[in-house]
Amino acid sequence: MELNDQHLCPACLETGRKKGKLAQLENKRTLYDSSALMLSVLPVLCAWPVSIVTAPAAIGLAIYSWSKPTSLLPRSRIRSYLAILFGVLELAVWTLALTGVWKFGKFR
Repeated sequence: MELNDQHLCPACLETGRKKGKLAQLENKRTLYDSSALMLSVLPVLCAWPVSIVTAPAAIGLAIYSWSKPTSLLPRSRIRSYLAILFGVLELAVWTLALTGVWKFGKFR
């Protein structure tokens, strides 16, 4: 197998992977965009008061994930877009609720 212009046999490749000596061999990746989307949607469905904290966290994580590789497999940035959109909407609802413009589902 060729890896960064090096020829490695399967046994050497497995040994290097187990010992952690092949840094360029990546077999897992954190999916920040999926985590951001989960942070923006799950609190609204389960425990909505928590969304006052998780909405800004979701927006921050989605922005942070923008420069990170998305996955080992090709995928779009739709999760990041949705996390930012839902986070902004949640913050808008909280702003309206806390300023008294929107009270118990009715506008004043």
